[in-house]
Amino acid sequence: MQYNVYFIELLGEENLKGVTIPVVVDNRRTLTNENMSDIGKILNTYRTVFVRSNVSDILKTKVYSVKGETTDCLYASVAAVYTLTE
Repeated sequence: MQYNVYFIELLGEENLKGVTIPVVVDNRRTLTNENMSDIGKILNTYRTVFVRSNVSDILKTKVYSVKGETTDCLYASVAAVYTLTE
């Protein structure tokens, strides 16, 4: 499997003092829900965001915590948008 992981820090006045959100960009669309859940557990952060595009180039996001898939959260959305604009 090939994917890129970016660590985005939000709400920090100083480095490493904020909320870190990993954003995983799955360009090849090879990660399954089980893979995403496992990666979320391994990274062990507040939330982990997975971004991929479908056939029509519409971006889809999934958000996972250590306990599994969660509903989208504001921090995850901001991290995903920031990653994609950079």
